[in-house]
Amino acid sequence: MAVHPQIYRPYQGPLSGGWRRVAVVHHYARRRMFDSRVLTALFFICLLVPFVQLVMVYLSHNLSFLSQAGGLKALTVDNAFFQDYLHYSCVVAFIFVAFAAPGLVAPDLAHGGLSIILARPLTRWQYIAGKFSVLAILLSLLTWVPAEIVFLVQYNLATPDWRAHYYWIAGSLLLASALWIVVLSLLALAVSAWVKWRIVAAGALLGIYFLGSGFAAAADAALQNNVGDLFSLMQLHLIAWSGFFDTPPTAPGLTPVAWLILLALAGGSLALLYRRIRGMQVVR
Repeated sequence: MAVHPQIYRPYQGPLSGGWRRVAVVHHYARRRMFDSRVLTALFFICLLVPFVQLVMVYLSHNLSFLSQAGGLKALTVDNAFFQDYLHYSCVVAFIFVAFAAPGLVAPDLAHGGLSIILARPLTRWQYIAGKFSVLAILLSLLTWVPAEIVFLVQYNLATPDWRAHYYWIAGSLLLASALWIVVLSLLALAVSAWVKWRIVAAGALLGIYFLGSGFAAAADAALQNNVGDLFSLMQLHLIAWSGFFDTPPTAPGLTPVAWLILLALAGGSLALLYRRIRGMQVVR
């Protein structure tokens, strides 16, 4: 009987492009996220914020209705209005990410699953980009996308003077949201990569936000200044946003420091995430 040599023959066919590999990681991560009915419901609950803002924009252009409702004061829709709206949107988006992000990286690290994933023609940067894109797209749908819709509605209903004076708000909404999305996504992925248990990771993210805000308020009250705002993730963004929305800074003189802290937070989170995403690891 003839014996045929069975040797290794590498795959000689065409390889998919780099972005298609990123899309595969994105697809399965997003599908696994929305397998949870709780997260799906929470995502749509977060969309109530732009709906409320649309109602407020409508009411601001119907003064007669406001007076009939009981003499309510007219709403002022300006740059401060959109900054406050984006602030509320980012708060609810953070709550969604706190419960959604822990399930993105930690399950792949369990029982050496990441080694199998990276054994395929997939680099660490492509893996990170695929996971990052899930949060970036979902946060976009919760922040700047509905914010731009609200702005367009206001722009169409407003007077020519308002349009000439506030047309730049559209760009400010995009830039401010991009800053929040990048920092929050990298921070959430880093926590997901280093904390194995989902409930602990969610608690850590919520603690970073709420405990940091509480400590900042206590520090401000004790020191009688705004230095404590540097310990609050949301206050850091509000300080940085003042330049985007042309509003008075919440902590005058701390804007450069806030930018440095945000950049350091994003860079540090990315470094920790990249270090954790490895094809093999030694357990001692």
